[in-house]
Amino acid sequence: MNRAVPDYESLKEIARKIKCPVKELIVLSPQNDPYYVGSPTELRSAEWIAEIVKEYLEERGCERVHDRAIHYYILSKGLERPKGKNDWKRYEGDINDFKFTMKAIQNARILGLIPWSVIEDKRNPDPIIMAYYWQHEDISSIRVTPEQLAWNFVEGFQPFNPQLQQAYHVEIWTEKTTINNILIPIARKYGVNLQAFSGHATATRVYELMRRVFRISKPVRILYISDFDKYGHNMPVATGRKIQWFVDNLGVDLDIKLDKILLTEEQVEFYDLPSAPGEENKVELDALEVYYPGEIKKIVEEAVSIYIDLEVMEEVNRANAIIRQELYSIIVDELEPIRDQLESIQLPPNLVGELPKAEIIEEESNALYDSSRDYVDQTLFFKQFLRSRS
Repeated sequence: MNRAVPDYESLKEIARKIKCPVKELIVLSPQNDPYYVGSPTELRSAEWIAEIVKEYLEERGCERVHDRAIHYYILSKGLERPKGKNDWKRYEGDINDFKFTMKAIQNARILGLIPWSVIEDKRNPDPIIMAYYWQHEDISSIRVTPEQLAWNFVEGFQPFNPQLQQAYHVEIWTEKTTINNILIPIARKYGVNLQAFSGHATATRVYELMRRVFRISKPVRILYISDFDKYGHNMPVATGRKIQWFVDNLGVDLDIKLDKILLTEEQVEFYDLPSAPGEENKVELDALEVYYPGEIKKIVEEAVSIYIDLEVMEEVNRANAIIRQELYSIIVDELEPIRDQLESIQLPPNLVGELPKAEIIEEESNALYDSSRDYVDQTLFFKQFLRSRS
């Protein structure tokens, strides 16, 4: 179904022809409706930010970026931004500059100047995907080999647990998820837990920590990461206080220490980091990563490696690999005499018969959005819904 998609110019032309305000042809405010993006000033800012995003991706050798990182990138480069139709102004990083950049990125994506896949959403959790799709397989052509059976058996087999050989149990706790792309690989590499919050650590998560470490019987070290501001300064204290309460009230004898490793006042001064947009007394972790790429990874790894012996972990993993390889060879050799029988396995035809298939139901077109409506009908439907709330 091919439809002419209205845009900024065509909506203005329609409004002139039928002599009505443009706002009657859009649903959201003129500044926010995606169909009404494309004024000369919007196009200018979109082209400006598209070049900056492209430069950032090429310079950092990455394919995606969080929009907030672009704000700090512009600031770190001392760039100017468009002002009105022809002027320029120095990018000072205040709340107005930040909002300008966020809007420019949004408009550039709508106008096709920045691919939608390039900008990461680190503000919201990933969707929970439970609907999986794959094509039905032809079960009559199934082949089973000794190598497949052996690999299926040994693939996840780890006779020795590298965690048991470590002296400490380590967890990284952070107040935000925007640096999970940095922290997750570190947690995987060193075999440490990662707990990310949107703000303060909850008592429930602290209780779950207590349950975990009670069974481990090792010294526990929690490395805390937060922005440098009043809340970020207080967060590790509030978390430590909750841990203290649980230790005292559960009557457990545990060796637990919590320390803040990022972002400290000393680090802010050493790296000379800028304040967050609109918040003079706040410095964000995102700024450190943009101004000094790789520094967060370096700081966190240095803190983790104090307690986790990577050489011990690698040695245990090597021992596991040796045993897996030997077990794989033994299984293959044992199954070799029946290779022909395995590879010629055939399932009986029509074993399960024809699979059932659900049918499309008849629906009334009263959904808030219905893709079968044309632009005008859907716009009117939205407007009617908005007016329905008294």
